[in-house]
Amino acid sequence: LPQLCSRLAAELKDEDEWCCANKVKLNTTKTALLVVGTPGQLRDVPTISINLNGILIKESKCVKTLGVSIDRHLEFDSHIAQLTRHCTALLMGIIHAKHSILDSCIKQIVESLVIARLRYCVSVYGTCGATTLASIKKTMNFCARVVTGRRKYQHVSDTYRDLGWLTAEQLVNYHR
Repeated sequence: LPQLCSRLAAELKDEDEWCCANKVKLNTTKTALLVVGTPGQLRDVPTISINLNGILIKESKCVKTLGVSIDRHLEFDSHIAQLTRHCTALLMGIIHAKHSILDSCIKQIVESLVIARLRYCVSVYGTCGATTLASIKKTMNFCARVVTGRRKYQHVSDTYRDLGWLTAEQLVNYHR
């Protein structure tokens, strides 16, 4: 492990030198270190930190890049939970403003604000478990209810075809 850390520090130093030579500045304050492995593999690994140009880069438990939260076990449960909370909040806002939005525009608004977020990077977290997939499915069903005006306990499985949407299972399996 110490050899690996010193080799990583040397690689980062080389990258920083390359950036300086090409008039690009490496933002060390936004540089994150993530050690990836199974819980068993990471159990005995001490906390790692690397010095880059006098700035200590400490290991993170979770990093966010391109809008996706990645944890050290490559489980996207926290990302999906945050995503579904945000999408639910957007849908609640749409419901509250529905009286002032044209019915013909609701579908486009939901697709652009919510469905697009659910589809973004689905190929990355497509290996999620059944519980996580259920939360995506629940959010997709909520989207269908908002667009069609159906109540909470009414089935929406037939509306996916009418709306031209993939179901949550189809969406995830499409990208596997």
